[in-house]
Amino acid sequence: MQRDYKNLICIDLICHGVPSPKLFKKYLKELEELKKDKIVMYNFRDKSTGWDTYSNTIIFEREKVKEPNTKNKYMRIFLSNASLRESCFNCNFKLGNKYSDITLGDFWGVKKYYPEMYNKKGVSAVIINTKNGIDIFEKIKDELEYKPCKIDEIINGNPSLTKSARYYEKRLDFFRDFINGKIK
Repeated sequence: MQRDYKNLICIDLICHGVPSPKLFKKYLKELEELKKDKIVMYNFRDKSTGWDTYSNTIIFEREKVKEPNTKNKYMRIFLSNASLRESCFNCNFKLGNKYSDITLGDFWGVKKYYPEMYNKKGVSAVIINTKNGIDIFEKIKDELEYKPCKIDEIINGNPSLTKSARYYEKRLDFFRDFINGKIK
């Protein structure tokens, strides 16, 4: 049976890396034990404090906790690359090796190149990879506020577009400690 893919749109995301789901589950459990309360929602990118200074907001049944990403234990571990999957250190899906029609991500550094486009809630980078991607963008562009830019301007704020995550030297120690006890 042959399939018809004329309506298939493939989109990928600019990716820093994928952390361990077991680590996140354990982190949530520790928070619930510490607060003696159940988590009902977790927001990794609460932009109420701004896009550049986003927070992690954890809503428990009885209270709401907001932490800047630099103070949040889980985010510090994630951003250090300690919790990333092994495959993230040799990612096969970097620029030049894209299979999607469109790549989406945060346009970190937009303020440097296009200050008039800066928005406290964030600005997205859109990279069109295929003819199908061009056709899709042409159909929706009148609904968007956009500005063409150079790919290097996006890469400068998103090095993970072209480079795999930097290996965390103490990663194995981190996971051994994690398996044997609490998240440090």
